[in-house]
Amino acid sequence: MPLFLWKKSYEVGIAEIDIQHRNLVGIINELSDAMMNKKGYTVVPHIIEKLVDYIQFHFTTEEEIMRDTKYPALDEHCQEHLVITNKVLKFKKDYSKNHLINSGEVLNFLCDWLKEHIAVSDKKLRAHIGPDTIPPQKSRPFV
Repeated sequence: MPLFLWKKSYEVGIAEIDIQHRNLVGIINELSDAMMNKKGYTVVPHIIEKLVDYIQFHFTTEEEIMRDTKYPALDEHCQEHLVITNKVLKFKKDYSKNHLINSGEVLNFLCDWLKEHIAVSDKKLRAHIGPDTIPPQKSRPFV
């Protein structure tokens, strides 16, 4: 059973970002499922690699939308992205260094990120854009 079921309350109202957030929830659930099946240790390195790649893609998308819409809190939001990126990179570095990682710590970090950054900070972007202005979705395929 997934740890997080996608709820309408998680949506920021920008389709491109909401789809990417759903993918991030999928990564959280992948780790949670592995932990429930006592396979967290074997899955965490894969999850970390996936996160490193996906957050770069996702944060680039958000920041482009923020620049395009002249979001006044862009610098502050980018700083939040940098903190999250550094934490994920630290998980990766720690694992590469000693092949030990606490899957519970990674899961807690991801859950907090979902609750705080996505549900609070990202919603401010939607408020800035307004309910009637949806930025056009650009072609940003994740490879």
